[in-house]
Amino acid sequence: MEWLYWFKFPRVKRSGSATGAESPNKPLEMGPPLLASLFLVVTTGHLNALEKAAEKTGVRLSPDQKAALFRQVCLFYYALWHTLLLPTRIVHTGRILRENMTTFRERVRGEIVKAIAQADYLPEAYRTWATDSSAEALEAHCHLYMKGVLPSSGEADFKKIFLVGQASLDRFVLELAAQLHRRTCQIVGLLEVGDALVHEAWWSRQSRLPAECVVLFDHIVPLPE
Repeated sequence: MEWLYWFKFPRVKRSGSATGAESPNKPLEMGPPLLASLFLVVTTGHLNALEKAAEKTGVRLSPDQKAALFRQVCLFYYALWHTLLLPTRIVHTGRILRENMTTFRERVRGEIVKAIAQADYLPEAYRTWATDSSAEALEAHCHLYMKGVLPSSGEADFKKIFLVGQASLDRFVLELAAQLHRRTCQIVGLLEVGDALVHEAWWSRQSRLPAECVVLFDHIVPLPE
C-alpha cells in the first residue's frame, strides 16, 4: 500500500497506543483535517502515476492537461470517499454516530477544499479550479462520479474500458474507476488510440490505485472533532 508510506505517520494518532513508531496495519484515527491531508497524498500520488504512464507510452502532457487530470482525480476520490469509504468506516467503527454522518462528510469536504487551496507546493492551476473549466462543466463531471450520469455519446467508450484488462475491484469501484479512465482518455487524447498496450499501461494504474485506497481505508477510524 503505497499511500501508507507516502503519508507522514508522526502526525497520525493511532488507537490503542500513545508512543512509538508502529506498524501501518494498526488503525489510524483521523479527524477531518487529517483526512484532508491524506486526500492530497492520495490524489497527488495518483496524478504522479498517470504522469509515469504518459512517459511510458510517449504521451506529452501539457500543464493544462495535468491540471485537468488533477481535477478529475480529485472528483473521483471525493465520490469514492463520500459515497462508499467514509460511510462504511463510520458504520464499522462506530466512533461517529450514524445520524452525524452527513455533517461529518461535509466537514471532510470543506477541509479537502481548504487543503487543496492552501497547498503551496501545487501549481496555481491545480488550486484554482476556475482557470480552464466552467462551473457547469465541473458540475457535470461531479454528477458523473457521484450519480453515474454518463452522456449517451460516451457509452461505447465506457464499455471498451472493461475489455482492456481485469481489475481487482468490486463492481461499484470498478465502474467509478472506468469513469475516471474515460475522462482521462478524453483529456490526453487516447480514445482513438488503438494500441492495447498503451491503454493497459494507463488502465492498470487507474484500477490499481483505487484498489489500494480501498484497502487503506480498512485501517482508518474516522473521528469526530
